[in-house]
Amino acid sequence: MPEGHTIHRLALDHVKDLAGRQVRVQSPQGRFEGTELVDGGRFIEPEGDQLTLDLVGPTACALLSQKEHRALIARLGPDPLRADADPLRGHG
Repeated sequence: MPEGHTIHRLALDHVKDLAGRQVRVQSPQGRFEGTELVDGGRFIEPEGDQLTLDLVGPTACALLSQKEHRALIARLGPDPLRADADPLRGHG
């Protein structure tokens, strides 16, 4: 599992490379259900050359509703990179 700073850097790279572009989404192994919901859509945010991104072996790979996303974030605990994070939240 990549560390948080690695995930953050990769997310910024994805925005830089894909922002505003139409994307093709596939799940050759069938582990990502919901490809039809995002395939052909536009990546939100500048530009980039043609490229391929390969997410290999994710622990979980699913589209989340806003409610599911909030629940996931709540379960992760405080972000240690935020100055306003409460390090005791969720511990006790």
